[in-house]
Amino acid sequence: MCRVTVIADDQHLPYGRDRDGVAVVQIRRAEVADVPQIAELCRVELTGEPDVDQIADWVQRYPAVAACAPGGTLVGFCYSNVFAPDILELDNLLVARGWRDRQVGARILCTWERHVAGRFKAVILVNSMLYPSATTKRPAVAFYLRHGYTAVLRTEASCVLTKSLPDGQS
Repeated sequence: MCRVTVIADDQHLPYGRDRDGVAVVQIRRAEVADVPQIAELCRVELTGEPDVDQIADWVQRYPAVAACAPGGTLVGFCYSNVFAPDILELDNLLVARGWRDRQVGARILCTWERHVAGRFKAVILVNSMLYPSATTKRPAVAFYLRHGYTAVLRTEASCVLTKSLPDGQS
């Protein structure tokens, strides 16, 4: 069983389990120190070698979020890159297989959007079944549609989605 707890950037709570023994996943801003674990999760879940230097640059320069399980193990993340001066591209949102279907991805996305709002006017992303994966790929279009994104372009295997962000969203 998993409960997801969103932690404010200035809070430092211990990783672990609550009094009922339920694992607590902490969602927080990602840091450059998280990049080795981000890269390892990419190696496990995707195919090919991630560009660690590029990921580190994006994590340092643009909003990025990490989800950590008890013991501090990274179980999910997202990072972004500028698409235009007022539009941010969500480059990657990934949750480890054993932590999927527990609202971890939703909490990562919502936390990331809070960090983005007020700094950018919109988000763009591409969900494609053609990106390589080490496991059976599940389309994520429905996930993004549930979170207010709009499909603006579709092919047989890919979908471009966008979302406008209000100023100062909380």
